[in-house]
Amino acid sequence: MKHKAMVWGILVTLLVFSLATNLTAKSSAEALKYLNELTDPLDKISADRLSYIQALAHSNSKQDKETKRAAIITSVEKALLNANQATKYDGSSDLKDAVIKYLNVYYTVLREDYGKLVDLKEAAEQSYDAMEAYMLAEKKAGEKLHEAAEKFGKEQKVFAKDNDITLYESKDRMSQLLKKSGEVMNYKDELYLIDFKPYKQEYYLLQALKDQDVKAIEQSRETLLKYAEEGLKLLDKVVPYDGDSSLIQACKNNLNFYKMEAKDQIPTLIEFHMKEARFDAYKKKFNEKDPKDRTQEDVDTHNKLLGEVNTLVPTYNKINQTLNKQRGVLIEQWNKSNKNFLSKHVPKK
Repeated sequence: MKHKAMVWGILVTLLVFSLATNLTAKSSAEALKYLNELTDPLDKISADRLSYIQALAHSNSKQDKETKRAAIITSVEKALLNANQATKYDGSSDLKDAVIKYLNVYYTVLREDYGKLVDLKEAAEQSYDAMEAYMLAEKKAGEKLHEAAEKFGKEQKVFAKDNDITLYESKDRMSQLLKKSGEVMNYKDELYLIDFKPYKQEYYLLQALKDQDVKAIEQSRETLLKYAEEGLKLLDKVVPYDGDSSLIQACKNNLNFYKMEAKDQIPTLIEFHMKEARFDAYKKKFNEKDPKDRTQEDVDTHNKLLGEVNTLVPTYNKINQTLNKQRGVLIEQWNKSNKNFLSKHVPKK
C-alpha cells in the first residue's frame, strides 16, 4: 500500500502556553510559584510530544514511535498526579481545576480517541469516504484538545490578572518547533487527500480489470478520469511549502498518470475484453454444435473472432506491462517524496 496515513494531527494543534514574569508584589511571587508548579509539567508533555512528532517524521522504527507516544501518556499521568495533589490558592481551586480538566481531555484523546483513530485508519484505506471520515475524526480530536487548552489559557489569564502577574506569549524554540511541525503535517495531509481519491479509484479499476467486468471497467475508468482532472484543478491552487514544490510535483505526476491511464490506455483494454467476451460466447455455441453440423460460415466467424482477440493480445500485454512499470516507479517516487519532505521540513532537534 503506497499511502500511509498517520495519526499525528491531534498532537500538534495545541495552544502554546504562556510564561509568567514581571512580578509587582510579594504575593505575585507566591502566585507565580503556584502557577509554575501547576504548569511546569506541561513543558515535559510538550517536549515528549515534539519527540514523538520527530519520530513519526524521521524514524523507520514502529517501536520507537510507539515508545515515544507512550512517553507522552506517562508525562500526562504525572502531570495529572501533580495537579491533583496541588492545594488551593487563596481559597480558590479554579486554576487547579482548569489544569486537571485540560489534562483529562488530553489523556482521553491519547488513550481512547487515539484507539478509535487507529481503528478508523484501518477502514480508511478501503475508500475515499472512509479516509475523509478518518481525517475528520482526527480533526475533531484535535479541536477537542484545542478547546480544552483555550479554556485553561483563559483561566490562566484570570489567575494572572487577579495576582498581578504579567503573561507573555511563549516564543521559545519548542513552541516554534511544534508550530512548524503542525504546519508541515497539515500541508502534507492536504496533498495526501488530493492524491488518495483517484488512487483508490484506480484500485477499483484494477479490480474490475482482474474480474474482466467490462461494465465495471468502463464505470471505473470514467470516474478515475473525473477524479484525476478534479485533483489537477485542486493542485493548481496549492502553493509550494517554503519554496519546496516536491510534493506538488509528485502528486501531479500521479494524477497525470491516472488521467493518461483512464483516457488513453484503458479503452484498448476494454476493447480487448469485449472482443474476448464476444469470442468466448461464440466459441461456446460453436463447440455445442456437432462438427458435422458446422457450416463454413460458422468456422469463418469463429476464426475471425479469434483473430481479432489474438491481434490485440500483444498490445494488451504491452499496455499492462507499461502501466505496471510506470505505476511502480510513481509509487516509489511518491513514498520517497513524502519521506524527504518530512525529513526536510519537520525539525529534528
